[in-house]
Amino acid sequence: MSVPKRQSATRKSSPRHARTGTVVYRLDREDRFVSTNAAWDDFARENGAPELAGSKVNGSPLWQFVEGMETAMIYRKVFARVREDGVQVRLPFCCDSPDLRRYMRMEIRPWKSGGVEIACRLLRVKKRRRMPILDAERTHTRQMIRMCSWCLRVEEPATRWSVLETYARKSRIMECERVPRISHGICPRCMRVIKKQAGLPA
Repeated sequence: MSVPKRQSATRKSSPRHARTGTVVYRLDREDRFVSTNAAWDDFARENGAPELAGSKVNGSPLWQFVEGMETAMIYRKVFARVREDGVQVRLPFCCDSPDLRRYMRMEIRPWKSGGVEIACRLLRVKKRRRMPILDAERTHTRQMIRMCSWCLRVEEPATRWSVLETYARKSRIMECERVPRISHGICPRCMRVIKKQAGLPA
């Protein structure tokens, strides 16, 4: 989890997203939440997830909120690099709502007693046609699609990864009352970027 959000979807969006400040949270050496800032709570509330307010997640392990083995694995490797070498790592990612494309940057840096501090800054916002697959209030089919946790592209046959709009057009999902469920992984392109930015072996 990069910023407070439901892993499979987001309930709603608001123009206030563009004004949310830098979301900052801190983890102890065992990756449990220690503190979050006011922007964290704002982001959680604006995305219809008040249960993710800082007062409710503090003391909980980060991994309780991270979906996908690949996603958890790369987080652990980046955290280890930050802790062992005392470096700061900057990573680009997307954190979309149904009708907004949000481009963000995550900064992971060492914190006291073996902890890490993560700051997520909103770089820009782009409005788009509403994507029902990101709406948590929609009912779901048994179908499962795999989405990259970082860029939110969707894996298609022959190991191709397409932007969500392309997938929606091909699958005609905009015409459906029910939408597929989402599982999370990392596409090859984002994996290469993360490893390069974090100084991890290719």
